[in-house]
This record gives sequence, C-alpha cells and structure tokens, in this order.
Amino acid sequence: MNNDLIKPTKLVRTRRKSIALIINNRGELIVRVPVRVSEKDIYEFIIKKANWIIEKRTKIKNNPYITITPKSNEKIPILDTIYDIELYNLSRAKIVENKLFVPNENSKEKLINFLKKYARKYLNERVAELAKKFCFNYKNISISSAHTRWGSCNYYNSLTFTYKLILCPKFVVDYIIIHELSHTIEKNHSKKFWSLVKKCLPNYKDCEKWLKDNRSIIDLI
Repeated sequence: MNNDLIKPTKLVRTRRKSIALIINNRGELIVRVPVRVSEKDIYEFIIKKANWIIEKRTKIKNNPYITITPKSNEKIPILDTIYDIELYNLSRAKIVENKLFVPNENSKEKLINFLKKYARKYLNERVAELAKKFCFNYKNISISSAHTRWGSCNYYNSLTFTYKLILCPKFVVDYIIIHELSHTIEKNHSKKFWSLVKKCLPNYKDCEKWLKDNRSIIDLI
C-alpha cells in the first residue's frame, strides 16, 4: 500500500461526534475528528477507508481538469465540447472553432465574465424549452457564482443556477434544470418529487452518478 496516498493533508479537531474524511478537488485529504479521539483510532479509521481514499485520490490525480488558471494550452469543458484556452491580445474572451481565446490582461476575470454570459444565454433558452415541453411554470432565472450547489428554486419559483453548470455535459445540465423545475411543483425531495423528475428524465440516476463522480468540476474556476 502506498502510504503517501492515505496520508492526511490536514487534521481538524472539532466538537463533532464522528470521524469524517474529505478529499477536495486538489486531492487533499482533510480528516475531521472529535476533540478527544486518539491518534490510534484515527489511524485505524483511515486504514479501514484506505481503498476509498486511494481510489478517489488516484481519480483526481488523473483528472485533467483540476483548476483553470487560465493559461495557454489549458483545456476547459463547455457543455459537450472541450476547448483549448489561448491567451491573446483581446478585449474580451471569445470562441473560435475549438479554441477559447482569453484576454492576456485580467484573464481570469474576463474568462468568468464570458462564462457567465454564455451560461445566461444558454440556460435562459434551455429552461424555457424544457419548461414548455414538460408543462412547468417558473418566474425568472438568475445566474450566480455558487460553488456548493448547481441550482435552486425558491418559494416564488424563481430559479438560480451557477454559471459553472455549463462546464457539465448537456444531458447533466438538463437534469439540473428538470430538478429545479420539479421544485416549482414539489418543494421537497419526496417520492412525488422524484416521480416527477423520473417522468421527465427516466435516466436521471445516470446524471446523478456523473455529478457525484465529477463533483470537482464545480471548483474548476
């Protein structure tokens, strides 16, 4: 066994009741433990979860999408296409064929602005299409920079999506849209809610699996 792969990056003692293992998008292992748990108990818990830790860390290590700087020759997924980033002397970012040209100055800010505009246009159009197809009614759409949730629906049926959603494939984007549109009818995750989701997207569990396996994509930029 490669001990480096199960070695914690950070140990955090808190007033919790159980040990929790967290592996972030950089492959760092954060171990959160109750204040009085012994080093021996922590080590035994990590050993017990060794296979899971190694699998997750290896997957992240082999993932080409860790973080986006941005810089030339980096790759960025947008919907169903992977683009090569090229820094260039431009005033704003733009797509030309399979390349995403990003301004040299304030490159990250300009890239985020581009993605937000792209997301706003695509999501407005796609939500309208799916709402019409499946007879949902919603109030409006807003785009956020959330990095903990893909979307939400409030009491008034206003929908919010993080711009980072467009880093996912289209079939996953459709799932998040259907998920939030379903909340315009069912506000919780009851059986009725999931029946509604399944009626619109019979393969929704495949979408959930993709999101679980690729959760780090929300932290790309």
